Amino acid sequence: MKGRRSSAQVIAGLGIKLDRRFRDGLLLRRLLTDCVRMRVNVALLEMLGEVKTIASIVMATDGMDCIADTFRRVRKTRRPTGNRSAATLARWACACDDIICSSDVAVVESEGPVTSSGLG
Repeated sequence: MKGRRSSAQVIAGLGIKLDRRFRDGLLLRRLLTDCVRMRVNVALLEMLGEVKTIASIVMATDGMDCIADTFRRVRKTRRPTGNRSAATLARWACACDDIICSSDVAVVESEGPVTSSGLG
């Protein structure tokens, strides 16, 4: 979660050998698809929609690079939908202004806050 290894490195490290029917990179592509479709808290998403006009909203997560990369990619390419059933990371990304992800900052929440000097 601290970004020491990328999602691709973790998948490669699993040593899974897929049948040749599947193209290279299938597991990583599936992981990224699953990230886009990841379900989120609908009530919180709706509340964020109400305060977005008066506050900046930043998602903080102990996620891997696949979460941060998906968040940023979706923010560039999608617009929020009014569909409540679309309560996914893709919709969440459109409701937020930015993301702080453990894989980007090399710190997990359980370690507590870290200052810019890294001394806490």
